[in-house]
This record gives sequence, C-alpha cells and structure tokens, in this order.
Amino acid sequence: MPLIFRELRLADEISAAAVVRGIESPCTKHAYYINRMRTTDVIFMSVSLLLTVAAIVLPRAAGR
Repeated sequence: MPLIFRELRLADEISAAAVVRGIESPCTKHAYYINRMRTTDVIFMSVSLLLTVAAIVLPRAAGR
C-alpha cells in the first residue's frame, strides 16, 4: 500500500511539473510567473542603496 500511494504522489508531482513547463501549450513558455520591475521595487532598491552608502560613508566621515 505505501508504494502505491508514493507512486500516485510522484505521478501527481510529475504532471504538475509538466503543466508548469507548458507541455500542453503550443507556444514557447519562458516563465510561469510574469516578473516585471515595479515602482515599489525601484523604491526599495534605492532605499537599500542609500542605506548601504550611508553605512560606508558616515563612519568614515565621523572618524575625520
């Protein structure tokens, strides 16, 4: 019995992987999700860059 359930789970995982890769679609599939740069991403990257630069520059400026 455990072998049958394991094989069923494995078959389900393989079929899910086939769907994700777009086997049923005649078109070329590049990704499952559409990833685009959004305004919040740009803001987050800018704030992260400013904090990184501040962490490097401010201790050096305070030491002078």
